[in-house]
Amino acid sequence: MYTISIYFDEKSNKNIQQYINQIAKLTGNTYMVDEQVPPHITLSAFDTKKESEVIELVDNMTKNWNKFPLQWVSVGAFMPYVIYVAPVLNIELYSAATEVYSALMELGDVSIRNCYKPFQWMPHTTLAKMLNEDEMLTAFKLLHNQFGVIKGTACRIAVSKTNPHLDIAVFDIK
Repeated sequence: MYTISIYFDEKSNKNIQQYINQIAKLTGNTYMVDEQVPPHITLSAFDTKKESEVIELVDNMTKNWNKFPLQWVSVGAFMPYVIYVAPVLNIELYSAATEVYSALMELGDVSIRNCYKPFQWMPHTTLAKMLNEDEMLTAFKLLHNQFGVIKGTACRIAVSKTNPHLDIAVFDIK
């Protein structure tokens, strides 16, 4: 499987990574750390045999993009295993996701995961996954006591493979 994801400015990236590290330390669930999954918002997850075409498509598409603001305001869960922080869905983030979806559909031979299709996508930044019930409660308690609004900037876009996470192309957003 491949993903196309937004990466963040150094300050917000550091803030989010601290939550990932703290949850891993407190729960003993070190999946995100062990797999070296960077803080990100996935715009699309899909299968394809056209890796080089996807990389070229993302490179060309993002040449017209400008950095844009992000603001994480909420903590949430995909029950029963994932805890995340959620950004406000601003026009720039929405436009990025819909543009990626449309471009991938035009490319053909791409099978996009249902939860990354328009009006099914829920932007989020995963802090921990594969949590059991006790780990989930521990993570929520930590975030209940520490989480505050995080303001940041979308600075890069990456094409990656999953399991294990591997960036195959990363492009700066101007």
